[in-house]
Amino acid sequence: MSLLDLPDETLLHILCRTKPASIAKCRQVCRFLWKLIDASAELHYLIELERLGYVPPAQPRLGLTYNEKIELLRTHKSNWDSISTIKPTRYRLQTSSVGFTSTYDFYGGVYARGSTLNSLGSATRRMELYQLASVNKGTEYKQWVHEDIGVDTRDFAMEPDFDLLVLLELSEQKPIIGAAQGDPNTQQFFNVHLRSLQTCAPHPDATRPIINHSLCTFGRTSWSFYFQIVGKYLAVMFLTGIDQQDENHTSQLRVWDWTTGNEVTYVDVVSAQSRSFAFLSDRLIVLPRQVANTGRSRSNTARGLGMLNLFTFDPPNGSSPAPHARHIATLGLPPLPDDVMSISNLSCRSDPAPSPSTQSASWDRRRPRLFELAPTNRILCLRTELTVIDTTRGQFAISDGTLFVPFMDILDAAAHLYEQSEPTEIPWDDWAQKTTWLDTSELHTGNECYVFGQRVVTTGLDTSNQDNDGEEDDIPQRRSIAMLDFEPARLSHRTELLDPQREAILADPSDHDILWQTFLGEGVERKANTPLAIQTSRIRQRLTSAFYVMIDDEHSKHCSSRLGAESSLLVYSF
Repeated sequence: MSLLDLPDETLLHILCRTKPASIAKCRQVCRFLWKLIDASAELHYLIELERLGYVPPAQPRLGLTYNEKIELLRTHKSNWDSISTIKPTRYRLQTSSVGFTSTYDFYGGVYARGSTLNSLGSATRRMELYQLASVNKGTEYKQWVHEDIGVDTRDFAMEPDFDLLVLLELSEQKPIIGAAQGDPNTQQFFNVHLRSLQTCAPHPDATRPIINHSLCTFGRTSWSFYFQIVGKYLAVMFLTGIDQQDENHTSQLRVWDWTTGNEVTYVDVVSAQSRSFAFLSDRLIVLPRQVANTGRSRSNTARGLGMLNLFTFDPPNGSSPAPHARHIATLGLPPLPDDVMSISNLSCRSDPAPSPSTQSASWDRRRPRLFELAPTNRILCLRTELTVIDTTRGQFAISDGTLFVPFMDILDAAAHLYEQSEPTEIPWDDWAQKTTWLDTSELHTGNECYVFGQRVVTTGLDTSNQDNDGEEDDIPQRRSIAMLDFEPARLSHRTELLDPQREAILADPSDHDILWQTFLGEGVERKANTPLAIQTSRIRQRLTSAFYVMIDDEHSKHCSSRLGAESSLLVYSF
């Protein structure tokens, strides 16, 4: 019996569990398979997902036929392919009569804006939430507000799929009696509140709705925070001020199981060296480390831009204390010329968080969807800023841009290192296979929410007098939106791609500064020059000077706000 002698239902069952690229190849084998595949709406749905860089969701939407799903996907693709034809919707944001906006976040299709209760405070106490309509999830637009969340919140994070709102509160400070000079002299206490995003009540799935934590620091320390939620893991980076290089000034990344309140792992870092992190999977964390050479070290030459440190961990068993995450690898960045003295500043961003595996997902409560990102379909945005010091003239120059790194470059480099007891150093040329470096110094994104999967949104001044649709625009210096796409499956269907060595975004290629030379110069063996797709479109609505842009799988948003003026959310839906 040959394979073709099997019943059609059996063949379809096998094909539905085959990679979409293989399905397309099977279609070319013989007329029988061509007809069988052509008649299956389910197989065409899988092929359509692959063309868009998506995978079937863990929780599929019910009530839709495969033909209806295909039609929705094709409309979704058409909208992304022609952003200049999309007419945005403006949503007026609520305005507090006495307070002002202090925090914001956008995640899982929900935009949240925190504000103070009065003009004198600085902590978030009031929160407005706006859920955007979603074809992917089949949800409608709605908004709600928590007039007083009852906690002086310094920062927050959320995961709408889990109805989770995380509020971080600075609690009391206590002096450390007998602290030696130069050592930390203050113990700072924190409360991490786990709430329902919908009701702001304690989260019903959190055994301990308030997680307590403390760190030893210095009395006048200023704090900032950085969050990521991966399944049942809640990671918070507690960042102290970076005014000193002293190794006593440390920050800490702490990971909890938010459903139990138990600690999972942690990483201690010198404050002046690491200021951000990202989960690459629920077992692998990357922390960029920046370096400085100001002439006080033994060498008068900079060691380079910095490095990416990779950490892994195994959850503790039972009541065992949380172990320090294991440093398994250091990925090098390109070296700088020997005669350059510099201070580097590196920060990373990647959204959404990796899909939880069985290790970090005690349950799967993701909402039903039409499509989902593949677990590794992410890009790490590494902002690189370099201050170059000229000691002879007493001058300095700043060069900056962004390095875009596909997750797979890092995951492949670390694949055989998870059991390492000592970190392995991996030079730039050995791991950076498909990276892209762009001069983003004239572009504006904000600090977060500007990347989703392998798409990035940014804005800049576009001085041309025509939009993509050919219409003239008589208003000079109007801002334009730029959508960058690095996803290989989508790029394979595009005829025009941007070459980072020869082209710039919303500008003519400028003089090539030191960072351009470092990543793309003539003598660089492993250039960060992987092409990308880009679309630009004029923003025809006037924005205030205080605005930021955000993105997810279905929307691009521009939030415009100004003290004493109306705030609004401008949404492009795809």
